Amino acid sequence: MNTSNAIEILMAAGLTTFVVAGLVTAGMTTAIVTGAAIGSAYLLTK
Repeated sequence: MNTSNAIEILMAAGLTTFVVAGLVTAGMTTAIVTGAAIGSAYLLTK
């Protein structure tokens, strides 16, 4: 295995990790915003 292959594999792994982390973060943000909206709507209609 030469160096360029190792670098390409590392780049691919890094990009995959970055994309997964982005999706998880976006999911958490959406969940927090949705939860806050539901909570405030619940309090307003209570």
